[in-house]
Parts: sequence; C-alpha cells; structure tokens
Amino acid sequence: KSERNEDNSITYSYEKRMPGNYLVYLQIQQVGNTIPPSDRITISGYSGTLFTLKPISDKAGIAFRFRYGFLRGKYKPKPDFDFVYTMPFKNGKEVKVDEITTVSASAGVSEPNNWKAFQFTTSSASDSVFVARKGMIVEIVENKDPDYNMEYSFKQEANYVIIEHKDGTLARYDVLEKNSVAPEEGDIVYPGDFLGMAGTYDKKENKQLRFRVYYLNKLEDEVLWGSRKISDGNSFYSHLNPVFMTKEGATRLKKGDFTTAIINNELITEEMTKREKRKRLK
Repeated sequence: KSERNEDNSITYSYEKRMPGNYLVYLQIQQVGNTIPPSDRITISGYSGTLFTLKPISDKAGIAFRFRYGFLRGKYKPKPDFDFVYTMPFKNGKEVKVDEITTVSASAGVSEPNNWKAFQFTTSSASDSVFVARKGMIVEIVENKDPDYNMEYSFKQEANYVIIEHKDGTLARYDVLEKNSVAPEEGDIVYPGDFLGMAGTYDKKENKQLRFRVYYLNKLEDEVLWGSRKISDGNSFYSHLNPVFMTKEGATRLKKGDFTTAIINNELITEEMTKREKRKRLK
C-alpha cells in the first residue's frame, strides 16, 4: 500500500503472512518527478517499508506506476557450496541414496543442468527426520494423506517443510508423515533437532525422505515477466550438491550409496551464535 507524506514524498509499504525472505520484483511502467527505486528488493519481516519516492521538484507531483511479483528467497544469495550438512536422520542410521529426476524430465522436457535432489530410504517401517542445517522454518504443509490404493513414483501433493539458511539457500524436506512436524513456522531450528516422520506417497512400506537445497537465480526481466510453461518450473532457482557428514567422512552423495548418518557437537554448533552456544550448555 502507499501513503503520501507531508513533504509530498510517497512511501510504499508491505505486509506478508509467511516468515523468511522474499524477493519483490518490480516492472516500472511510468515514472515522473522522482528517482525510481530498485526493481529488486528483498523483504524479510512481516511488515515494513518497501521504498519511499521523493519529488525532484516541490512544484509538481510524483507520477509512478508499476506492477510487481514475488518469489521466496533472498535476492543475490551467497551460497556456501562447501558447507557440511548433517544427514537428516538419527545418529548411526544407515540409509540408501537415490537421485530423483524433475517433473520436466518425466514430461519429456530436458532436465535443468543444475538439478540435484535426493531420495533417502531405510529398512525401517518408521523413521524420524532431523534438521540438517541451522535455519528458519519458513513453510510447513502436513495435511496431505497418502493413497494406499496406488503406487506413485511422484505425486505433487505431499507433506513437506522448507527451511531457510543464513546464506540464502533453502532446504526442502519432502514426503513427511501427515501431522508429524514438531516445530512451527518461524521457529529457528538446529542440526539434529527432530523435524517430523518420514512419510510415503502410497504403500506404507515405501517410507522415504526427499531432500534438496536450492537458491534464487540471478533473474532477468524476460524470465520474470515472460510467459511460463511447466518446463519453466525450475528456472527461478539453482540447486546445489550438498556435502554431507557421514560415517565415511564429509562427502557428496551419489545414487546407489549406502551411508550412515553421523552427528556430533561440532556439527550442531557450527552456525550457532555465542548466545545460542551458552544456552545450549545450560
């Protein structure tokens, strides 16, 4: 919304319901008697000032017209490609590693070069899922029921959690059990914190966790404002190939691996502030 001030400046403010960072992008359609704002703005709080326009000449009003859109994530993130994540399972848990393709690939469209996503399965009928890196819970969906009458390789409706990290990356924990997520949106969570239970799309024995880490691309106007098809679904984000700490050491996983989760105090406290470390010691 906008508000005209006593000095003839105009302040644009925002409100949002979801926690975490969002990119607000503008397409400026008319501007007069003012310097236009940046067309890429990261907002983080639930409300605040987007920008203020000041008149160049006090004798005339400001002419300004624009449209906008928004995407989850931080503008110009600085991903730490070598950060060591914990495996999202309890200490000592052995899991099988598979890599999963995109919906684009299933539809016969070429898969993005930067796509990287894992499917973890274990021999257990019930598995706890734990946080792999410190961050803020920015979205929780946990009201979806599996369909025990069908078997799926992919189903769009699944329970998931998205955690935002300080370097602007986002981790998505997918295919969780209905109503099993412990933290709430806006909570800060740490490696080794209980997140929820591994779920399934279909058969009860097909318990799994799908996990990927991604971040906002450098987005050009033709991408943001151009017509979109299903094959453009990943054009806004790049994916990275995380380093995980396992029993075998810090490694990048590959399809077919069997690996064992390891978590220790050093991994848990890696990104903690001094205050958080003192609180943990108490």
